[in-house]
Amino acid sequence: MKKKNWILLVVLMSALFVSCKKEEDKEPDPVPVETYSLTAKLDGSDFKSKATIVLDDGILYLEAENSLSMNNTLQIMVDIDSIVENKTYMLGDFSELAFNSGTYAYATFTASTADYYTTDNTNPSSDNLTITKFDTISKTISGTFNFQVSDGSSGLRQFQNGEFTDLKW
Repeated sequence: MKKKNWILLVVLMSALFVSCKKEEDKEPDPVPVETYSLTAKLDGSDFKSKATIVLDDGILYLEAENSLSMNNTLQIMVDIDSIVENKTYMLGDFSELAFNSGTYAYATFTASTADYYTTDNTNPSSDNLTITKFDTISKTISGTFNFQVSDGSSGLRQFQNGEFTDLKW
């Protein structure tokens, strides 16, 4: 009987040692990195957004709310029939002439103070939008932009180094 107990004890001890594992140090869970589909500098400060595109009556509306400062909203509008990949558009004022000529590209910005700004053809050489990718099959668009918007009097806001990537409409 002692021999059976001894064998049983050895088997149980073996099972105990085999099944015991040293707890490994767990790596901390990674901190999620926020990704933005549109980034720019607004008057030198970061403007980051998970922008969206809406197609309405032949116009692509890029809409972006600043994730860092709520109620700051940027909107860029482009006539979809005039979009060509790797083409630079001058951002100007909204006019029937520009719209009907197929060169319609326009931007607005609404600040958290409810001030409303628009592109207005005052800086045609520097107020621009470049479409770097335009895929009608996957319905995605990417591009870059730099422009100044005005409130119609003395208020100016500057968007620089703007970029949007693979926005889907």
